[in-house]
Amino acid sequence: GSLTVSVLTFLTTLAVRKRIPFKVAVWLNVALASVGPWIVLLWHKLLDFDEMWFPQFVFDADYAYTIPAPEIQGAFAALVAR
Repeated sequence: GSLTVSVLTFLTTLAVRKRIPFKVAVWLNVALASVGPWIVLLWHKLLDFDEMWFPQFVFDADYAYTIPAPEIQGAFAALVAR
């Protein structure tokens, strides 16, 4: 996410200021842009190998998948009814 973009921008800034060779910055940018989002997406798996790969896509039959607040339910029902 945004951390990856920040690091890419930082590397480019270093290259423009001639702190690192431009070719090195380009290759680091390519490598980080290719791998960085996957590291961010799967960070939970890197920290805890017992975690599921994609817990956000697992359906839990014991969890109530509803909007908890009645006033939000009413507002949503009013929007849908239009």
